[in-house]
Amino acid sequence: MTGDGRDTTALGLADDDCPDPCPWDDVNRQTALAEPHDACNGVRPSQDSLLEPITMSQDHWILHRIQQNQDSVFANVTKASRKLETYCRLQDALFNLAVATDSDFRKKYTWLYGMRRQPNGWLAPYFSLLEEKKGNDAVSFADILRTLSTPQRIEASFSSKLLATIRPDMPVIDAYVISNLGLARPRRTGSEEHDRNEWTGLHERICSLYGSLLQQDMFGKISDDFDKSFDQYRSLTDVKKLDVLLWQLR
Repeated sequence: MTGDGRDTTALGLADDDCPDPCPWDDVNRQTALAEPHDACNGVRPSQDSLLEPITMSQDHWILHRIQQNQDSVFANVTKASRKLETYCRLQDALFNLAVATDSDFRKKYTWLYGMRRQPNGWLAPYFSLLEEKKGNDAVSFADILRTLSTPQRIEASFSSKLLATIRPDMPVIDAYVISNLGLARPRRTGSEEHDRNEWTGLHERICSLYGSLLQQDMFGKISDDFDKSFDQYRSLTDVKKLDVLLWQLR
């Protein structure tokens, strides 16, 4: 958590703006996704641009940037070892504990995901939902988002983390992930249903892009290097590895 209240915790950030400086500054890239500086300065690209098909060149560019910065990314992963170890322990314990009431699990989870400032009146239903839905491979981001959100706040980031805890094949919504993929967070309109639909569309877009990235040979090479460098994290799914790599691509 930064001084201005932004959640910069492991494996995902809260619903804040894209990080500064813009990670696209060193690239003069022509892309159909969006103008990079517009995305990082909070100007949302058109809906049509967000829905355009993923191209191989876009996949290659994202993975190329990870590969070109692999030494620094891996160094950052090493610095985040305590959080990654906590993540692995929480995943191992998920089905062995009553997470709705287990204080140690809740304490570690809220520390990992920067939820300590959330009131207990909000945390209790959150962990009850996690307990209720764990083991349900059919649970969706839209379902969780609908349950956790209010007209005052759309809980996209924390909803994605709950989903990814239950289903590690699902990505988290994270400010660094969004900007490193060339996407932009939806604008708030004041209509809860509309805003939830916008965030659901963004999550679907991230899932689609992840699916395409994970099929590339370049990701296979990066993943092999990751496993060689971090044997203790071999249990991470490919989706979670990509989460971590994009989160640490600063």
